[in-house]
Amino acid sequence: MAEDKKPKIDLKARLGKTGLNQVPGAAPSGAIPAPPVSVPGPASSIPAPTGLPMAPQSVPVPMAAASAPAMGGDPLGLAGMGTPFRPSAAAAAPVAPPQPQRIEMDEGTIQEARSGAFKKALGAGVVLAALFGVVGYVAGGAGEKSNGRAAAKEDAKTLESRVVASKATLETLQKKTEAAREALGKGEFPEAFAKELGGINVDFTGAELGGRRFSGFKVETTKQLVSYITGVQQVNDHKDAIARLLSRLEKPMKEQLTNKDKTTIGFVVIVGTKDPSGNPAALLAPLSQPLSLPKAKIELPTEFTFVDPNSPNRSNGKLDRYKTGPLEKPAAIYVAPGTIEKAFPSERSTAAGQLAVKLAEFITEIKGQGAGDPNVVQDSKPGLIEQADILIKGLQAAQN
Repeated sequence: MAEDKKPKIDLKARLGKTGLNQVPGAAPSGAIPAPPVSVPGPASSIPAPTGLPMAPQSVPVPMAAASAPAMGGDPLGLAGMGTPFRPSAAAAAPVAPPQPQRIEMDEGTIQEARSGAFKKALGAGVVLAALFGVVGYVAGGAGEKSNGRAAAKEDAKTLESRVVASKATLETLQKKTEAAREALGKGEFPEAFAKELGGINVDFTGAELGGRRFSGFKVETTKQLVSYITGVQQVNDHKDAIARLLSRLEKPMKEQLTNKDKTTIGFVVIVGTKDPSGNPAALLAPLSQPLSLPKAKIELPTEFTFVDPNSPNRSNGKLDRYKTGPLEKPAAIYVAPGTIEKAFPSERSTAAGQLAVKLAEFITEIKGQGAGDPNVVQDSKPGLIEQADILIKGLQAAQN
């Protein structure tokens, strides 16, 4: 009887009427919704389909429900819990794969794509063209180098012939200058040399290098070319200076040579005079008109007419020629011409001396100093003829 008095517990009422009456696909009341699933792609986060079985999760119990004592009508304390999860038929069905989507593109997008493809193709074409251009340039450069080398050999041959011709002119000039120097040393005027010198010209100027190719030339050979051109120009300049000096000396030297059997007296010494202090003194005075007398027999006049050195207006004076005996009164004695020329060189003698020095230097410039004293250390410079020989060998080597 005691069993009849026990009250019956309605579990469905206590658990809530949710079981089979729940709408399929709807989340049970009190259940925690599934978190959204992030799917990679252009779309945003898409929530997971409802009704799919979820992994068991711990559900926090409300503090009030956990602390409240179990009521008599709910001895199991299940009133606060949700309806038990029951998978629905929709959830049990497999998820259908995503349907293919059709992408729509407007005409502008198509044109842009075509333009991009054209640019890529154009870029590839430019690269290929540049590549083939480099290959062509290298091949063309090799051909140009070969042609330039052949032209350089011809230029070296031409330059060699011009140097050989200029060397021959230098040798001719050297021989004629040595002959003129010998004539001058004998007191003769080199008239033939003065006439021929103006027509001699060493023909090798800077114009010889215009448009030439120097492929295969040694650096030293190129330097020798420039040095040789400079040396030739200096020789031509010095030749012209000697020609001008010869022209100035021609008349006085010819006159001297014409009167080589005569002597010219131009000065006298006045003796028998005293200075203001009473000391004996001699005066040097030029003759008013020089005397030209035969060297074999010098016949002097009885008196000399000279320019008075004591006259303020350079008036003439006359004195008897001193002969012998005591000097009772002032007299005049002629001065030997050679001593006057040495003590007071005339312009003619000075120019003649300069000409002799110039000719000697000119020969050294062309021929070189030659072998000097072996015991003396000196910085000898090769002559222009020797430089021509060295240059010819360098040009011959450039033709190989």
